[in-house]
This record gives sequence, structure tokens and C-alpha cells, in this order.
Amino acid sequence: MIIVRALEVSDFPRVSEISAQLGYPATSVEVAERFANIRNRGDHFIRVACGSEGAVIGWVHAHFMERIQVARYADVAALVVDQSARRQGAARALMQAVEDWARGHHLSRIRLRSGQQRTDAHAFYEAIGYRHVTTPKAFEKTL
Repeated sequence: MIIVRALEVSDFPRVSEISAQLGYPATSVEVAERFANIRNRGDHFIRVACGSEGAVIGWVHAHFMERIQVARYADVAALVVDQSARRQGAARALMQAVEDWARGHHLSRIRLRSGQQRTDAHAFYEAIGYRHVTTPKAFEKTL
């Protein structure tokens, strides 16, 4: 069973470790500093997914994107699941949490970017209802 909950200070080392797996190295101190800058802002959403033993196995960060040319939407800045815990439902649960958050803020779209080499991720996004809208790969889901 996957549990999605708010990010806690004790999670910083694990978030750091998981992020490095996708090529985004950051120390737990750097994670703490970055989180401190946004934790009280209502336009950012950060959650972790915990596996059956309670350990953090993934995390997501989304935020409002406001642009002159388009209506405000949610942008998924990061979705990372530990390589040893993939295909167990963590990413799906985290994305569902983002979608619920976006709906709660009356947003009608979610967008994200995914590196062209991440073909498994692209298949996952399409499987949960996102569609490829630009190149390089960007996905969108109408809510």
C-alpha cells in the first residue's frame, strides 16, 4: 500500500538520495534550504510517497504556472520514484495527489516535461491520461 503525505524534515536525506538517481544531485542541506523557501507558499505542492514499511520511495513537486498568454495551470516540476520501487503505484498515487490539489485550486490543466530518453516515463504519463503536446516531450491532461 502506498501512502502519500506531506514532506517532513526527516525526509530530506531520502529525497536527496532519490533525486540523485535521476541525475539531480542535491545534499539534504540543499533540499532543506530549497524547501524552506517554498514550504509556506500555497502555490507549491510537495508530497512524498511511502511504501508498505513507511520508507519514502518517491516524491513530487508541482506549482502554479502563470503566464500572460495562457490561463494559470499546474506544472509538475519533479516526479521521482526510487529505481527499486518503480511499478508499485507510487508515481500514480503522487500524480493523483497533484491532480486533486490542482482541482482544489480550480486549475483546468496540468503540464510536465520529461526528457526524451525517459521512454518508460512517457508511457506511464500516457497511461494515466496525459498527452504529448510538444517536442521535446511535454505532457498535458485536461481536468
